[in-house]
Amino acid sequence: MDRIYIIDSVNTALSVSLHVAQCGTNCSLVYEKKTGIDDQYDLRIVCEKIYENLTLLPSKIIEVPSLYFLAHGENLLKRISMRRWVKRKICKDNVYDMNATYIGPRTSSIMQSLTSARRIFIDHGCGEYGTRAKYIINPRYRFVAYFKHWLMYVLGMPNHDASIGSEIISLCKMENDWAFHIDYQLVRVTKHLEDLFKGLRGLIQGDDLILCLLEGERHTKDGLPVYSGLYDAANLNLIMNHASPNNFVILKFHPALYLSGNKPNTQIDKLLIERGIKSIVLDDHLPEDLKSMIPSEIIVKYFLIKKIICECSATVCNTSHVENISSICDFKAFPDFYMRNQLSYQSLSYINNLILNKIQILK
Repeated sequence: MDRIYIIDSVNTALSVSLHVAQCGTNCSLVYEKKTGIDDQYDLRIVCEKIYENLTLLPSKIIEVPSLYFLAHGENLLKRISMRRWVKRKICKDNVYDMNATYIGPRTSSIMQSLTSARRIFIDHGCGEYGTRAKYIINPRYRFVAYFKHWLMYVLGMPNHDASIGSEIISLCKMENDWAFHIDYQLVRVTKHLEDLFKGLRGLIQGDDLILCLLEGERHTKDGLPVYSGLYDAANLNLIMNHASPNNFVILKFHPALYLSGNKPNTQIDKLLIERGIKSIVLDDHLPEDLKSMIPSEIIVKYFLIKKIICECSATVCNTSHVENISSICDFKAFPDFYMRNQLSYQSLSYINNLILNKIQILK
């Protein structure tokens, strides 16, 4: 196999399915299970229920610790030793091929460990888009990044930030970008998922649809988040600022809020009914094994969404090249902006310069 794709989430699988469709099926898949994070579901089974062209490809599952969150607080020696442990495990499980090209996200422990292999990184989200946009707009930042990359190499920790000129696969189409763009609109889902969507369409009223990506606590190195309902007031504020009784709002929580057996404790749909806004919590109407697992881009495509509202999400960047979709990132609807969202705002501002200011950013 000349290409080995590393899949560590359903969103990564979206990019992989699109790239496979464009580049052919002479490849194999490795589903990366992160110890302590992905224990509640089988990623391979879930992806094969969503993506039509992943079902027939050879694949295997590798369980590894998460190195991504170690970068946000653990000591350097621990990270180096764990990276070497992951590399040995990859070799033992016959995943390492010196002649292969590895394609996967920066969140992948396997991708971080294969520093001597040819790697193509799949963009993970707004942070990576924003970093690359900053380099495009101001080359001085790229020089600093090259210096950082060299310093990390000397220390034995080759930088996995591939935004400084390496090969990139991205769902976000920015001007003057060197990334290989893949279009979410070309995704092919399974008949199983199409049938589920047909059933859901009967619960959705009208065609003036808004997708609201609800916000909650963040996923950090300290553990998985729990949505206790404390964000209902802020999310309600977000929706009331940008929806009317003429709209129907599809509500979607972040996938991390469903991991480890969690389920968002929310009254948001009832609060909206009291205010005359029709809505549906999408995951309440999906089978247990697919709750939170459908990427927002697939929802946008199959339900013909006309407006996306959120605090901040990569989805607004990934859909920005489509003319009939408007997107709003409303930071002011949420408290503690400087504690929570200053970096996200800066990233989106850089990105917006390179996507013709398609995103309406409110601060």
